[in-house]
Amino acid sequence: MATLAKYLEKMSHDRQAVADVIAALASVAVDLSSLIRRPDALAEFGAVCGSANADGDYQKKLDVLADEMISDALAELTAVAAYLSEERDVAIPFHESGAVIVASDPLDGSSNIDTNVSIGTIFSIFPASGGPLQPGRNQLASGIFVYGPQTGLLVTFGDGVNAFQLDNDGHFYDMGWRV
Repeated sequence: MATLAKYLEKMSHDRQAVADVIAALASVAVDLSSLIRRPDALAEFGAVCGSANADGDYQKKLDVLADEMISDALAELTAVAAYLSEERDVAIPFHESGAVIVASDPLDGSSNIDTNVSIGTIFSIFPASGGPLQPGRNQLASGIFVYGPQTGLLVTFGDGVNAFQLDNDGHFYDMGWRV
């Protein structure tokens, strides 16, 4: 089976920034998946901490942690100009010459942490040249990591949707279907 890493390696050079962002987000998803599966996850990450986020939802510890993990991973990529997060009121500028802007809900459905229902990380990647607020048709890629009994990734690069599943070895494998 092909891995997400192999899939990203085959992307054209002009899409390298997108591939790098997806790889960084996948690495964060592996770490989040591991944290969420821990027996003490509910007690440690399910509690409300701090204030309401930009949408008025009260942030849980895992919301904040997921946001910090994504922000840290993206800050290391010179291709990322800025990061927009549901957990923050303003965009975080990273690299002025960056080629892409990443928007994310770092942990969608965090109110479900207490009930062991699937939660996810939603992301969208836009060209930096369009500024922080752009129509969806400008997306270069978007997707969702779903954390539950299995951790999966559904991602589009504008031409169908590909599905990947996280294995115990820490790699996302192509599930062999495309919509």
